[in-house]
Amino acid sequence: MSTIHTNTVETSSGGAVTLTNQSAAKAWVSFANTSGTPASLKSINLASITDSGVGHYGLNLTNAFTDNEYCVTLSASSENGFGGVACIDLTNTTASKTQMYTIYNNASTIADYDRNNAKAHGDLA
Repeated sequence: MSTIHTNTVETSSGGAVTLTNQSAAKAWVSFANTSGTPASLKSINLASITDSGVGHYGLNLTNAFTDNEYCVTLSASSENGFGGVACIDLTNTTASKTQMYTIYNNASTIADYDRNNAKAHGDLA
């Protein structure tokens, strides 16, 4: 068996390599909402975050999926150690945008959380 050691893999023209037939996340974001305005801390394939109201966010993708049948995993937590429930708004999710709600799990009410995370798996268009 051969071993390849490298720091960077690029296409022959110098661009980013496209992942095919792999289950790596095609989009992810970690964002804070400590000031009432969501701000991306780190992300891949995220164009912007829309604040659609208390605990309701639109995650707008740079590169769209082939359709809206992709898998999204979400989480929400606060700096005081309380975790919330995060769920997808399927009625407003498209190939290029995921809508998420964060819910305070003790009261079942929509609430903002300090730290939010989302990742998506599927086929990019």
